[in-house]
Amino acid sequence: MAIQDKIEKSINYYLENEISDSLEQSMIAADATAKKLYKTNKNKERMERFFSENMEIITGVGLQMIRAKSLSLGFGNGSEAESFESILYKYIRCSLLHESEISSIVTFSPNILSCKDGKFIFPTTLPIGICIAVISCSANRTLWMRNAKPIAYYGKIINLNTLWGKEEQIRKIFSLPLMTSSGQPLSNTAETHE
Repeated sequence: MAIQDKIEKSINYYLENEISDSLEQSMIAADATAKKLYKTNKNKERMERFFSENMEIITGVGLQMIRAKSLSLGFGNGSEAESFESILYKYIRCSLLHESEISSIVTFSPNILSCKDGKFIFPTTLPIGICIAVISCSANRTLWMRNAKPIAYYGKIINLNTLWGKEEQIRKIFSLPLMTSSGQPLSNTAETHE
């Protein structure tokens, strides 16, 4: 099954409130996209790099507009904080693909990002953030979903098929900082968003 089919399935599962199934499909699409981008046989390395390089999109969309270039989460009980990339890879991606379920250390809530009672709590919109990161990737610019449904996001109706490989347009739609070709934010971009 192609990347665009995994994204379409992920979105359909999300719309049915099947967050675990949505994440499984989005993680497979992210993995396939990372394989296109990075010349390494180490799955963990390429997946965490994909998450890191797309952190602003994943967090800006998937964590309900909490934009971060890097993010570490911990419980404040003397244990070390873990990077968001590591949490995504270890407790979500690997658990789903190797054990058919998300680790019990991760839970979801409609609109909460937290670390509490030994659990990482993420908004249910997380798979959409991963889907949008996959869609924004220039390596996927020729892809197209056959039965794409527009999604509603914070009052905006978005046709995802028009966004494949268009990171700048995605950043504008989701009010994320525009970047230069070297990955640095453009100055005064807040005034340029639609």
